[in-house]
Amino acid sequence: MMFGNLLRHFGESSPSARQSKALAQQAIEQLVDKIDPRLRLVPVYQKALLPAVKLSLDYIKSLPGAMQNPLDLSLSAFRQDSRLGLFFASPGSLLALLRGSPELQEYFASPSSSDTVFALLLMKRSETQRFGIADENGTLRGDVAQTVVSFDNHKLVFPSLSLEALLGTSSERSMDVLGDVIARRLQLLEMTRLSLDVELTRIELKLSCLTTPGTVLIDAMEADGPVLPDSRGELEARRAEVKMCLSELRPLATPDGLLAALVDMLNRPADFVRMSLSTLYLSRFGIKLNEAAGEAATELCFEEVELGAGVVEHRAVVPVRTSRQALAELEQAFGEP
Repeated sequence: MMFGNLLRHFGESSPSARQSKALAQQAIEQLVDKIDPRLRLVPVYQKALLPAVKLSLDYIKSLPGAMQNPLDLSLSAFRQDSRLGLFFASPGSLLALLRGSPELQEYFASPSSSDTVFALLLMKRSETQRFGIADENGTLRGDVAQTVVSFDNHKLVFPSLSLEALLGTSSERSMDVLGDVIARRLQLLEMTRLSLDVELTRIELKLSCLTTPGTVLIDAMEADGPVLPDSRGELEARRAEVKMCLSELRPLATPDGLLAALVDMLNRPADFVRMSLSTLYLSRFGIKLNEAAGEAATELCFEEVELGAGVVEHRAVVPVRTSRQALAELEQAFGEP
């Protein structure tokens, strides 16, 4: 799978143990810059992270990979290839993607760049359920449950001279994928810690009022937090729950605690990055069909990438090819006069 190749390439540069260690150390420094430079305050941060980073790189290397034929992004392809009509609402939306890609524009801005460019197309895939009309054994029915698949949030990344160059020039981004997901997870945990700290303060104040007759509590933070119970028993029970959660999260506020959390997450890379090859059969309206639909169905093959733990982001990834001429033809046909 194309995205799998991109992710695993970072760990393939050399069989040399020395170079492998150097790559892992480079990955460590990139992670520390991304997550929190204060990790360098821990004297043994490199030694602590090295085994976990090597494990993550081995996981990345083990991901399956197969180079797909790139999808042409051009006006002529849009007219002939039904897949483009399912990935994009119109040729105008394809033009908007090419126009709006900073990486592609930077690539074409260089006189030394090739006229043809290879890149990765990233998309968010979503499914909605509806009832529609369908032909069942020669009879039209209007109450048939249907699944409509759509693609949006298009992004074009890693413009390169060739498919091989695409794999090579994007190798350093492989650890970024895992690092970004872990960084977001750690940020979410820190936000949760701060929120629970505020809630604990509110609980303590409310309990204090309940035990001090005549005291009136004005909770200025009530709008930003959960509604607190009124009974002393329920408040004490909630206080115990919050304190237990905080006992696990408060170490994240220190470099040592953050380092320990990062090591733990790097030892579980499959919890944060997963991928597989997906194949869908869709009608020209985006309705999901089965393989037996024959000519009525368009086959879509793409990488299905799942990023994150808890709240998971799904991305469809497709290798693509376009050119200066293709962009010029789209500009001429659909660009603003």
